[in-house]
Amino acid sequence: MRDTANQYPAVVKVQAKTEDMDHIATGFNIAPHGLIVTCRHLVERRKNIIVDFPDSKSYPAAGCDYIPGYDLALLYFDGAGELPALELSQAPIFEMGESITIRNKESETLNGSLAAAEVLY
Repeated sequence: MRDTANQYPAVVKVQAKTEDMDHIATGFNIAPHGLIVTCRHLVERRKNIIVDFPDSKSYPAAGCDYIPGYDLALLYFDGAGELPALELSQAPIFEMGESITIRNKESETLNGSLAAAEVLY
């Protein structure tokens, strides 16, 4: 088994608990104080949201903002301290109008899923 805690310390598990089940998705910490990018459909209208880092530390989300028109949410914490975060590029890596393909690795066991997209910014 790979040691993902050392390899991907800013990739987190996001759990949104309800009375009858736990909803789970992947998230990415993009700021040292804790700012998690995850799926909007996972956290929308749910109150008990927990973020688990690979080092076994867990933090309850203090709040959530949504990005209109996208299945994206931003979760934040109160007083979590210094957390491992991804370094984000400031320069675009794609050209406007360029075609890209996005692969959902979570679905690899189901033959994967591909989505075509066009860079629009």
